[in-house]
Amino acid sequence: MFPCLVLGSSYVRAEYLKAAALESGQLLPVGTENEIPRGLALTKLFQGAYAEIALLDFAEPQEAVECAHAMHMRQPGLGLIAVGAPPLSEGDLEDAGVVASIGFPVEKEELGQAVERAIHSSRAAIEEKLIVFLPAKAGSGCSTVMMHTACALATQYKKRVLAMESDLRSGVLSVMLNAEFGHGLAQALANSRDLDILTLNQVIHRTEGVDWLFATPERDTAMPQWMDYFLLLDKARGYYDYILADLPEVVNLATRELARRAQRVALVTTPEVLPLRLAKQRCAELERWGVAKERTAVLLNRWHQEDLAAGDLAEHLGRPIGQVFPNDYKTLRAAVLHGKPAPVGSEFARAAVALAAQLCGEKPPETPRATGLRGLLKF
Repeated sequence: MFPCLVLGSSYVRAEYLKAAALESGQLLPVGTENEIPRGLALTKLFQGAYAEIALLDFAEPQEAVECAHAMHMRQPGLGLIAVGAPPLSEGDLEDAGVVASIGFPVEKEELGQAVERAIHSSRAAIEEKLIVFLPAKAGSGCSTVMMHTACALATQYKKRVLAMESDLRSGVLSVMLNAEFGHGLAQALANSRDLDILTLNQVIHRTEGVDWLFATPERDTAMPQWMDYFLLLDKARGYYDYILADLPEVVNLATRELARRAQRVALVTTPEVLPLRLAKQRCAELERWGVAKERTAVLLNRWHQEDLAAGDLAEHLGRPIGQVFPNDYKTLRAAVLHGKPAPVGSEFARAAVALAAQLCGEKPPETPRATGLRGLLKF
């Protein structure tokens, strides 16, 4: 939960707002005032507790605006939510540091949306360690590409890597790696509020040099919220050089958090007509979610010599082709049967190593390419 201050204009309204904060499941009141504080009372409030959110009662608009100004000056990053504000100009509220406004009485869904806006306004920085892999169409091989990239970062470039299987319903990474493990990402998200390195270690499976948070679809868990992913990233970033996330084809309000925060969104497609058309739609969706165009690149999977060149496909999609992965069906099939990634010398593994090199800014190994794929655009 996010620590919050509750500032009411009376005892009754303050208690009501405190109860609404707790009921939201996202806020933990760490300080409550029964009247709008000012001067010394405001100073003591800030000295007594650290908060990221403040619910400010606007029953007395003038006092509330003055209080909002003072709080914004003391802690510019505080997410101020105005409750029951009368029709004020957006400029007045913005000048006072208010980032969201909700009605009174408080509706749980509206409060949840306001908390999300408030947190992202104060902590909206891009997570430089996060790389998200998104399929243009189900069956594009996104999980295979992500798995091999994670292994390449860990084994070839000695990076500390956390790989999250965010397709909680149909994740296949544990099957591909022949890993029987009863815990994974769903359990980490369910405990995101109290997560630390000890609890994280209990749900991580380590193999091929990578820490994996597998999907566990056979276990019933609550549907994760955006806040769960937010808190997981917040806790995990200190332990890893890179965090890779494998997203399902359909992005929901929770997994959208990963796409919005990612330093790179790698859209995985195959060169057939339908996946390419859907890739264009996915690019438009990413922009609507707030993912800047320059943070998106396309990974072309199962490419044949007879297919369109990478440059032509990049022009068609309006995005650079980050890497081409050849159609290496026999090698990948044998790898799955053995529960291992493709051998390092295989064409598919070389492509993964080249992508990993781009991500971490290293020079890829000098190895001959049997397919002659050259001139590929970088991230």
